[in-house]
Amino acid sequence: MTAIQLRSRHLDNAGGGLNALTVEVYATDANGLPTGAAVASTTTDADGVWQFLAATGLLHSTRYCVKIINGSEVQWLDGADMIQAEELAVRTKLTLPNGAVVGSDGIPNAALAADVARANLLTNGGFEIWQRGAGPFTAYGAYGPDRWFLEVPGSSTLSVTKNTVNTGLGQSSGVGLVAVRDDADVSLTQHIKMAEFPELRGQVVSLSMRANCNAANAAKAYLGVDGTGGGGVVSTYHAGNSAWATLTTASLTIPTDATYMEIKIHIGATSTTYVDHAMLVVGSVAADYQPLHPADEWARCLRYAEYLGRIGSERIGVGYCNSTTVAFVPIRFTPKAVIPTITISAANTWSPIYGSGSSNPSTIAADIPNINGADVTVTMGSAVLVKGEALLLTTSGATGLIFVEANP
Repeated sequence: MTAIQLRSRHLDNAGGGLNALTVEVYATDANGLPTGAAVASTTTDADGVWQFLAATGLLHSTRYCVKIINGSEVQWLDGADMIQAEELAVRTKLTLPNGAVVGSDGIPNAALAADVARANLLTNGGFEIWQRGAGPFTAYGAYGPDRWFLEVPGSSTLSVTKNTVNTGLGQSSGVGLVAVRDDADVSLTQHIKMAEFPELRGQVVSLSMRANCNAANAAKAYLGVDGTGGGGVVSTYHAGNSAWATLTTASLTIPTDATYMEIKIHIGATSTTYVDHAMLVVGSVAADYQPLHPADEWARCLRYAEYLGRIGSERIGVGYCNSTTVAFVPIRFTPKAVIPTITISAANTWSPIYGSGSSNPSTIAADIPNINGADVTVTMGSAVLVKGEALLLTTSGATGLIFVEANP
């Protein structure tokens, strides 16, 4: 049978702990009434804390109530009442592989193993989403996999592509990096802005990722932050043996005045490197990669970049004709992190439908963008519209698109 612990505090009206009160625990019947004599007894300490440890022999399968004796005053607490009002803690004692014993205060982060699941702070840490295509991407500042951009200073080069061939256990796709180092190191980088994550200031974070590299002293993981006392930490280099290995950095404390954090796949030598399963977590112990549900991962990515159209003849939105040549069409998209930049394909990739037919506009442009949407101004080459009537904005093929990008 599983043993449990009971623990709580008893306070006076001013919030101070009541010392040396007698506390008794009783087994109860189905109605919550005590049966028989007290199973165990203890007293509160100077902070008003009382507890019955697992060694007391309380069983998970039995319901209990607690009697608190304060002079002539006697108070009975049902288990449900204590959970609501008395901060009752019912926990099974755990012994971790490293010998640490976990009591009522929970498991400290430093005692966790890497395989204990934790939330990933990175977007697209598994490199599954590539809205801009599979590459190759080579330009400085270009985004390849969603939220990851290239840093290619000097005369060095870097080519980034989606990798679906050289993958490790549990990996469906990752990122391939072909680097030629000349006069500077290169990297694939993700920035996390503290304006979006103010709660991270003052927190300790740790980074890990999986890598496969064909050259020694070439690939390593990097975690950095600005602010007072900021800096960076790195993993050891990959061995360069063309085998998958986990790269883990030391932990890093985010300064309270930090404005951004950066996570890099840092390449310092000519090489071919494959990377996957990047994982950034709160705490001093790094964690193995935990995939998000695809819907959640897509929601994260769409916060920063989103395509409308691009799948054939697609109806984007309905607007109204402001004159015989101009129509306005409101569009909506996933709320963005900041006011986005909106790119619209050429006019000949659009075939808006209006009362008397459909034809290519002479110009099409986005106006008045905000984090939720924008207006699209459609200008026809001749007076084919009827003022006040509707217009359906439609692409004329897979090349018609609106790209909404917000990189804070």
